[in-house]
Amino acid sequence: MAWLQQEVQRLRDERVPELFNALKESEGGGDIVDNSDWESTEDELVRAQQELAKLEAALAQATILPPRHGDQTIDIGSRVTVKAVDGEQLSWLLVNSLELPVSDDRVSIDSPVGLALRGKRAGDSATVQTPDGDDTYDIVAVD
Repeated sequence: MAWLQQEVQRLRDERVPELFNALKESEGGGDIVDNSDWESTEDELVRAQQELAKLEAALAQATILPPRHGDQTIDIGSRVTVKAVDGEQLSWLLVNSLELPVSDDRVSIDSPVGLALRGKRAGDSATVQTPDGDDTYDIVAVD
């Protein structure tokens, strides 16, 4: 949730005003009908405002989940350590897709990996269907 709050603040306080100022500058007191810089900046401003609105709505409806205890099945908020067929160990935090950008240690619960892991426990295996074939992971730990 901290990432979401930071992104809302960045968009509201920095990015949207920056684009708005750039838009005003590109007008230059002249004709904006054939001004490609103005059109590009306007498109970017609209996208930034839409993203800000989407994130603000998500933040307004967000719920902080309590720490998980109990059966240790994998779900949103779980930190999962897996071992790939080649022996490489990977650790991921399963998050809501809004909590991305994707990083090396975050996986959306709705992604193919997240869907394959959901509901599993340590000791289980999960098979992820990819365009290059299936990847199978042995689940080492669930925190």
